Amino acid sequence: MGEESKQGGGHLIRFDGSKPEDYEEWEIYARSHLRKKERGGMPKEALGDELVTMITPNSPAFKTIKEIKNFNEIIQKPGAEKLIFQALAKRYPKQTDKEKQNKALADVKDLRPGKDEKTKDWLARAEEALDLAEDADVNYPTNARADMILESIGMPLGSKDRIVIVASAQGKTDLAAISTALKENYPDRPPAPKGYATAIMAAEEEDSPDEE
Repeated sequence: MGEESKQGGGHLIRFDGSKPEDYEEWEIYARSHLRKKERGGMPKEALGDELVTMITPNSPAFKTIKEIKNFNEIIQKPGAEKLIFQALAKRYPKQTDKEKQNKALADVKDLRPGKDEKTKDWLARAEEALDLAEDADVNYPTNARADMILESIGMPLGSKDRIVIVASAQGKTDLAAISTALKENYPDRPPAPKGYATAIMAAEEEDSPDEE
């Protein structure tokens, strides 16, 4: 989404435009922040300046708002924040449901751990990607999720390593049990990836409607 900066003892999340898909979420956060400031007594003519501080200087997003006509003149007038939101919304339009699904699918296509990524961090990232896919109406049953995670580290069905993990999970194959077993067996880092997650394609085929 951007960077975090400290302001008044708290954290302020800035948007830089490097990830256009993050704009919608940031806009919700930014509007909430401005409402809180206004309720706290901030005058309407200061809301534009406050919103500018939430955009990373010299970033693509900052360059977008600088293109607003008479930017330096209107920034300290009531309603300036609305013009800024309008400019950003035009530059970073909301994703369609199909675009959200495509992004969600891209995120779960490869759940393999990154170089030097800790086991707990990798599992948290993988589970978050699967949750976001569900938010985009791309649903995977909990056992399919576990299959995808195990496949991503080279533990296909029937493999010796997988048998060890399932045994450690006391025979359970749901995501929660498998995640716990992976953390117990690989407390520091997960095993190096050994191939592609074929379970993903199988899960997608089950989820896809039959063609007429």
